[in-house]
Amino acid sequence: MAVPMSRSSSTPLLLALLALVLALAPPAAALHVIVGKGDVECLSVDAPSFKHGVSLNYEALRGVAGEMRAQLTDAKGGTLFEQTGPAGRFTAPVGDGAGLHTVCFHNVVDAVGDVLVGFSFHADDPSHAVLSNADAAKIKQVQDLEDLVYDLSVNLDTVKDTQAYMKAIKQYQLQVITSTHSRIMWWTCLEAAVLLALSVWQLAFLKRTLEIVSMSAALAALRARGMLAATTHQDAGAALDALLRTTTAPVGVYCGFDPTADSLHLGNLLQGIALRHFQRAGLRPILLVGGATGMIGDPSGKSEERVLLTDDVVARNASQLVAGLSPVLDFDCPRTGAVVVNNAEWHTAMSAVDWMRDIGRHFRVNAMLARDSVKKRMDSDQGISFLEFSYQLFQAYDFLHLHRTRNCVAQVGGSDQWGNIASGCELVRKTTGKDVFGVTLPLLTTASGEKYGKSAGNAVWLDANKTSAFDFYQYFLRSDDRDVEQLLKSFTFLVLDDIRALVHEHHKAPEKREAQKVLAATVTTTIHGAEGLEAALAATSVLFGKATGAPLSAEQVLRLAGDAPVLSAARADVVGQQLVDVCVRVGVVKSKAECRRLLKGGGLYVNNEKVEAEVVVAPDMLLDDTLLLLRTGRRNNFIVQVQ
Repeated sequence: MAVPMSRSSSTPLLLALLALVLALAPPAAALHVIVGKGDVECLSVDAPSFKHGVSLNYEALRGVAGEMRAQLTDAKGGTLFEQTGPAGRFTAPVGDGAGLHTVCFHNVVDAVGDVLVGFSFHADDPSHAVLSNADAAKIKQVQDLEDLVYDLSVNLDTVKDTQAYMKAIKQYQLQVITSTHSRIMWWTCLEAAVLLALSVWQLAFLKRTLEIVSMSAALAALRARGMLAATTHQDAGAALDALLRTTTAPVGVYCGFDPTADSLHLGNLLQGIALRHFQRAGLRPILLVGGATGMIGDPSGKSEERVLLTDDVVARNASQLVAGLSPVLDFDCPRTGAVVVNNAEWHTAMSAVDWMRDIGRHFRVNAMLARDSVKKRMDSDQGISFLEFSYQLFQAYDFLHLHRTRNCVAQVGGSDQWGNIASGCELVRKTTGKDVFGVTLPLLTTASGEKYGKSAGNAVWLDANKTSAFDFYQYFLRSDDRDVEQLLKSFTFLVLDDIRALVHEHHKAPEKREAQKVLAATVTTTIHGAEGLEAALAATSVLFGKATGAPLSAEQVLRLAGDAPVLSAARADVVGQQLVDVCVRVGVVKSKAECRRLLKGGGLYVNNEKVEAEVVVAPDMLLDDTLLLLRTGRRNNFIVQVQ
């Protein structure tokens, strides 16, 4: 199923003309050209020879709305150059001696990761040592121009199409395309012009991304995607944009993660994706691990007091959380790279007297009692302890501490965190006189309205050791037709027009589950990578598809089967026995009557083949002479392992 592509009639002419401009540049002066596509917020160059008498020119090869910010740093982290201005061309003089280490482009992307930008390095005096061949070779090369293929028209039902699908998915993950010639000659530029002109159809996916170039645009995008519940200030986007224009220091946005489990879940992933939108707009995500607050417990959204965790458990769980968000957040860029902090560092350093004097005096008990989370617990049979009652003060102080130490001006959290976030904004305003901002996201709920989460017992974990790549993939593949559009908006970076087109096509033949296939494959690839998706598709083929290609061994089936129950049985209790008796004996059904009802209704499968009459299990029905695959209904898989 092909996802419709957006196209721009002006793109071919624009690309060809701009490539020609590059071709006409004086070859003696242009020392390096990079055609970049993807996340060019931070391009690592690491060129010690790139020292003096050099300027860097860069410009968008296609229109980019809003402003761009360029930052060059030396090997010691010092800023060589920083400039902000309208989209277009910049000239960045590079100083003597330090050598160019990193080039960062902020807000160059007109979207979540896709833009075509041209960079050229020029020497004021060609005799100066500039970018050596050795340094040029260090520039990260990800793909060549001819590899720019975007095509989702593959059949996801079979494992053999995995590689084709992965090639399409990787277009969202490209970082930069480089040409590492030490000097750009006429033939190279002309070749680039021809490639760009002939590859316009391949570059059409550049239009398939979110238009995010500012905090105002980021908030608007979240709202359009159904991912924005509320903000503490109506003008939060404009205020943050103004702040980003007037400061050269990193500006932070934080989200808290209490380490009450050793993995993040889908609700946390939603927060991470929101942080990625803000990171694209120029904010630095701050991931706060609640080493202190995790030992207290947040009463928000809970009907009873949480089980308190020991110091060792909190420390062990906290060390496992960052890996969950690494696939969606950039941790490397000097200005906007995500950082991790633990609030145990500052809470445990305060005495009770200092805490009450410096923090407690700013809160009024009547306002704290009015919080919905507190009122609900006070009206319940369990009540609320003073420990949990004081939680909002600890979280509020987190905001104040991060504002003072890391220039943090915004907090993101679920809608059940509104009261705590508002308390933090108020504390910062009372103590510093400055406004900071809160953003809440809708809670992820089931079709029945129940919140997804570890405490609800139905969490989908990001750690493959807790939820396998197969089960992760199957969760999205099985999503309700009524939910798939919102899940695509929330968990992928596809543009809204493409999502609507995909869902529209899906509703014409919902039994094909095309929208769910794109959703499942995209999110699985994001979290578990190409290998995870391949394993998930292979397991899906084993448990739900018809046999294709060479038969799998028993070891391969067991490895790919995810969390399907493995039931042991003696060979004599399986081979030569009535299938109905086998199903009852191993526990697939409770009675023979239930099994016969499944047979009559077409709901019993053996090795993925529907069985409609009572049969005897023959020896050739065992896979690898060892396994019998049983399924009841659409989803309940069982593996009978014959001993």
